Amino acid sequence: MNKNIEALINRIADFCEEIVYPKDLEEAIIGIVEKCGEPVTILLDRKKCIEILRDNDRIDYDMAESFFTEYILGSHQGEYSPSFATLVKDLF
Repeated sequence: MNKNIEALINRIADFCEEIVYPKDLEEAIIGIVEKCGEPVTILLDRKKCIEILRDNDRIDYDMAESFFTEYILGSHQGEYSPSFATLVKDLF
């Protein structure tokens, strides 16, 4: 795991033990999400998540995207569930 990602996870865990994120997609972590009155959550790059799934499972893009949408994005794990970003550069 990238040292910066590991440091970020440890820093968040210091004040929020319930933080949730997909353990096999740590390399897709790009930051945190902060909202007034809500807990801090991990922010992952949606496209990077799909790329990791493709590489790890050796499946095509459509299968990886379908798996991501159903089992990762669609998996609500409470108020500490991670957030996923689609970057502007990936939209066009």
